Amino acid sequence: MDAFCKVVEEALEHVHDLRWLGEQSPLAAPYFLGDLLIDTDVNRHADIAQARGEVLQQLLATSASGLNPDLGRLVEASFFKRNPKLTISKIAQTLDWSRAAYYRQRDAAVREIAAQLSRQMLPSLRLSPPPLPAALIGRDKLLQDGLDWLGQGQSLSLVGRSGAGKTTLGAAIVRAWPGKVFWFTVRTGLNDQLVSLVFALANFLQGCGQANTWRQWVADGGTLNASLTLEQMLGLLRHDLAALNNSSNPQVLLCIDEADLLHQERDQHAQMLHGLEELQAFAPLLLMGQRAVLETNHVVDVPHFDEAQAALLLADLHLDQNRVTQLFAVSKGNPALLRLLAGLCKAGEPIDTLLKQMHTTPTLELLLYRVWKHLQPAERDVLLLLSVYRGRVPLQAFGEHTALLQALAERECVWLDEQGGVVLVSLWQPFVQARIPAEQRVTWHLTAAKMRERFGDWTEAAYHWIGAGRPEVAVWQWFNHREIEIQRGRAQMALTLFQQIDSAVLPHEDDRRVLALLRVELLKMSGAAEEAEAIINAQVWPAQHPITPLAQQLLGDVLEMQGRLDQSLRQFRRAFGQLDEAAEARQQAELARVHLRMGYIHLRERDLDEAQQAAIIAQIQAANFRGHIEEELGRYANAQRHYADALALTQQLRGESTDRYLAQTHSHLGRLSWRLNQTDAAVAHLNSAIELSLKMGDNARALYDRNNLAAAYLVAGDHAAALAQVEVGLALAQALSHAYLIAGFAANAAEACLGLKQLDAAEQHALRCLREEEATYQPYALTVLGQVQQARGDLTGAERQLRQAIALAGMIHDAYAEAHAWRGLAAVLRQREQADEAHAADVRAETIVAKLTGEDGDI
Repeated sequence: MDAFCKVVEEALEHVHDLRWLGEQSPLAAPYFLGDLLIDTDVNRHADIAQARGEVLQQLLATSASGLNPDLGRLVEASFFKRNPKLTISKIAQTLDWSRAAYYRQRDAAVREIAAQLSRQMLPSLRLSPPPLPAALIGRDKLLQDGLDWLGQGQSLSLVGRSGAGKTTLGAAIVRAWPGKVFWFTVRTGLNDQLVSLVFALANFLQGCGQANTWRQWVADGGTLNASLTLEQMLGLLRHDLAALNNSSNPQVLLCIDEADLLHQERDQHAQMLHGLEELQAFAPLLLMGQRAVLETNHVVDVPHFDEAQAALLLADLHLDQNRVTQLFAVSKGNPALLRLLAGLCKAGEPIDTLLKQMHTTPTLELLLYRVWKHLQPAERDVLLLLSVYRGRVPLQAFGEHTALLQALAERECVWLDEQGGVVLVSLWQPFVQARIPAEQRVTWHLTAAKMRERFGDWTEAAYHWIGAGRPEVAVWQWFNHREIEIQRGRAQMALTLFQQIDSAVLPHEDDRRVLALLRVELLKMSGAAEEAEAIINAQVWPAQHPITPLAQQLLGDVLEMQGRLDQSLRQFRRAFGQLDEAAEARQQAELARVHLRMGYIHLRERDLDEAQQAAIIAQIQAANFRGHIEEELGRYANAQRHYADALALTQQLRGESTDRYLAQTHSHLGRLSWRLNQTDAAVAHLNSAIELSLKMGDNARALYDRNNLAAAYLVAGDHAAALAQVEVGLALAQALSHAYLIAGFAANAAEACLGLKQLDAAEQHALRCLREEEATYQPYALTVLGQVQQARGDLTGAERQLRQAIALAGMIHDAYAEAHAWRGLAAVLRQREQADEAHAADVRAETIVAKLTGEDGDI
């Protein structure tokens, strides 16, 4: 059990001791609980520790609520409803488990609760503006102009030299902003990728009540190459921002600090800049940095102070005008330098000495060095340790040194945020890092690694394990938690880390194999298929090694990405022993094999219940797989029977996996039922699938089902209901720039409008469908265009469109679309009084339908 799980287990063991939770558990700290403490207004309670404990207790209960029934009973008996008179052996007996089985299941339950907490609480990713100085000198007009421009939905860049006060002015704008604020500080190597921005903004927006992007992110497991591309995820963000900023609430303000660290010539940075450019049309955008990186409505070069403003900043030193003039001259009005000079004067530095040195060596380094000399050894140690970290750190990491951090915050060496975090001021970062003693660097990285583990921050822990000279620990730890970290948008960050490791320094062959797997998986996600292939081929994968099947599967994936399908298929056969040419069916076959293998493992461990569940899932996947094959072969009745078998099997499942398999099978049955003209069943299945997908947060999957639901209403002749479904789905599909879904909804809209006698609208929707160039829907759009021309009296044009629809349907092997077009052609031919040809067309349509439904016995 890892460090974070142990922290969670300890909290569960004290779940009814609210005071202990509030005072002792790291999970009850503001750094971890974040907005939950603000939402419950904990600071107004007379007993803050107890109030925090209560919030944590509720969070633990919520995280445990999704456990399967068996683990749920164990957690209740062991923690939430523990009978203090019962020993562990007695608790195990009440659950019908041996003591050993009890401990295995207890560990599994704690791990699942810890994973759920990790998905919900993301302390190290919370970013907030720095605190403001006591007085904002000489910036009143800039502040008001910025608020006015941004309030009109425009974009603003605050630029200027280091120390000019860009971030301070930005923070002042934020404090005065009437609505919600998203603050994102770019940190090189930590979050300077578009995927990090998308993740952070999606998480923020779901807290504001617009959760489409976040739910889709969670449903896709953070893998943008799954249901949606990065560009489509940006479309969802645009949709959420537009919905939020069109409401009655004040607009959301997007703030990006240190934006000048982004450079167009770097691919990752160019992507991020493109993303920001896309979003600025949907929310006011504030950028801060030494240079402008995007074209914004306004660019303000934040000026240095004039002498009068410098005098105001130095007022509490009670200097004569001559001294003020001299200090202003050596600082050139730079606010940061003036504040450092003022701090040194307060610390007792002779002004004459400062002026002399600044005339000789007028550098920031000199002033930082002189401040450094005034710090106590313990204060320097705290800054040195803090400089090892990337980003914000919990105050608890410094234990009894919290008071020192308060003093350092007053000196403006560190920033303390409102949620129990601390970060070294960027001005100080390079200066302090350069002074870390070599003998201490490893020790402090070890300290940092263990602290990050305790808060479930495994990517940052891996960074520190590497810094401590233990890359093998980083590799295995991240491999074991990669699913959660990928969901958090940290895949690219992790790839950067693991690319730096020289595999030759790893002590064991298995360490090198796992490093290779990590690199390949992360490179696959970033689209670097050739590099991934080279890495996996450079390793030896013994036939009986437990990770070899995963290596073969990944190699199959990267070969497929390169279009080398035959080679890819051979790899999948080697890994899973299954032959399948359709991506969805292959995935189902692989999953069936995996779950069957898992079942055997559970059986060996005598965990019969879990073995049975794994076997049922394997059966469900196999039934869906067979149904998919029959559907592709055009044998709908057979396919329907296999899907029905899968649905029956889902009734035997328990736990959170039930919804996923139910949604999948209802979706298959719904799609097939409307093609079999069983419209009532289709509507019921598809509504169930949509409800389950939305419950799981999978908006994209729900859109596919909504498109099929519109088709079911069309088959039933309810054109108005079909159009209503299209209107709900098309807006979101357009926000996603999802060509396939747009084409599908447009094809259904065309047919619905045709049924409602809205010929112009039907034609426009059909043409929109054809513009998307999605072959699946082109026969349907052409059929509608033919029927529109028929309604307008252009029978020659109608016949031409319908024959083209028939030809296209045959090319893509869509027998249903082909039958639909033959029926349309029969109607045109009858109207042209070509009775024999019309009869032949009807016969062709009926023959196709009979084969699809199995009525001709050819099954």
